[in-house]
Amino acid sequence: MHRILVAISLLFLTLACGNAPDFSGDYGARYLGQSVQLHLEQDGGELTGQVTYARVSGPLQATILAGKASGFVDAGLMGRFPFEAEMDGESGLRWKYLLALPGQTQALELDFERRPEVRDALQGSTQRDPALVGHWRRTLSNSVGGLLPRGNMNVATDIFCTLSGDGSFSFGGSRTGVASPEIAATTDRAEISNGEWKTEGGELYSRTSGEPGWASLGRYAVSGASLVLYAGNGKQLWERQ
Repeated sequence: MHRILVAISLLFLTLACGNAPDFSGDYGARYLGQSVQLHLEQDGGELTGQVTYARVSGPLQATILAGKASGFVDAGLMGRFPFEAEMDGESGLRWKYLLALPGQTQALELDFERRPEVRDALQGSTQRDPALVGHWRRTLSNSVGGLLPRGNMNVATDIFCTLSGDGSFSFGGSRTGVASPEIAATTDRAEISNGEWKTEGGELYSRTSGEPGWASLGRYAVSGASLVLYAGNGKQLWERQ
């Protein structure tokens, strides 16, 4: 009897897994007259990917349960947006943002269609998120007290990065400025490195000239003139110049 119950359980489990939807793929929709692009990668019950709309691009993470994905889109400085999604046949996907309004939760619904021609076009070529193209600057600042008799010493370093539409990049050229009641100085620009860049699965990759392989720089989110790069356990804020 025990063996029969085990066999029945395995059968139902097999049927359930066999009927489980596969969210992986590239999708497109339109909202307020503009294109919305969605890239999804499913690994068992986990879903990751990227949403791009009107020069705003952010990574997403979700858990799939009973055929429905529930998670968040991270839009950087704009915050995190909860969503639900479920497949509509083999090529459609129903997407629902859950927007928290005073006293209620409003759903913003989008109907996506799978775009195999986009995926086919990307095979054998390099994918680049157009929201990242531009000139970027990251500023690191610090104030050191007690080193000088008449006040604090303020130090700021600007780091520059250019991501071009043709897939090339330049990084570096950092410049440090020091200011205090007694000192005001700026260093010369540091050396600049060049190479290639691409995006894949919501991550930014670079390959410096002369290097054989790609290096992941982390997941990213773009919102207007701000880029948040999630590198390691921290995050970097870049501003568009």
